[in-house]
Amino acid sequence: MNVVTQISTVPASSIYVTYTTTSSASLVRPAVALRSPTVIAGNTVSVASQVEDAKYTVSFALHMMSRTATKIRTKYIQVVIPFALTVYGVASSTVTVSSNGVLGLGTPLTTDYNNSPLPQYAINGVGIFPCWDDLLISVGTPQGVFYGVDGTAPNRAITFEWYTSHYGNATFYYHFLASFWENMPNVTTFDYLNMSDSGVSATTGIEAQGPAKYAQYSNNQAVLTSGKIISFNNSQNIFTVGYPPGITAMPGTLYS
Repeated sequence: MNVVTQISTVPASSIYVTYTTTSSASLVRPAVALRSPTVIAGNTVSVASQVEDAKYTVSFALHMMSRTATKIRTKYIQVVIPFALTVYGVASSTVTVSSNGVLGLGTPLTTDYNNSPLPQYAINGVGIFPCWDDLLISVGTPQGVFYGVDGTAPNRAITFEWYTSHYGNATFYYHFLASFWENMPNVTTFDYLNMSDSGVSATTGIEAQGPAKYAQYSNNQAVLTSGKIISFNNSQNIFTVGYPPGITAMPGTLYS
């Protein structure tokens, strides 16, 4: 068992490489998009050859991580964040993060990596699904799951970042973000930086079991193209393509 007692924020100047996405706009984005990423799982430089049963004692606990010779399949990680996120009126400052492209508020996620149409309340009572798919973090790469907080209260924002591969094809890349704003508690925005197959085997949306509400953008459809941005307003239960009103970039990123 490995025990890590501190989470560090790595200076942006020391870790970033660039690549060109597959979008028609030929967007140039860093391998890790956050300016000051905090590592939840993986590594901003190179994922270690072995990570097993790790427990992070500062801000979150990592559970049920297993690996093969070249791949890490993280089940879920619990993170305590500086302000509460709200989905359909349910608020929590404890977020469970899955490397399979899912966030859950409050209670832990299940470990299911087989996506299905929403709603799927057995996964989590309150779930956010930027890209629910069978994803993985490849050893020896700068892949992982990260988050960063930007701004000062009461106008902070938090962005979660997934830079992963697919379990069935490690050469496929799934790099996407999910952002939340303290002063817009009912808004969630997804930004798809590099999606090798445009999410053809993924589910995207939000749900909450208590109020029995959900909004699904896609399920097993190749519509999550590189460069696409989707915003959910759960107070109105609608989604739009693009940023929410008044927002022009994802918070805390190198390209904002």
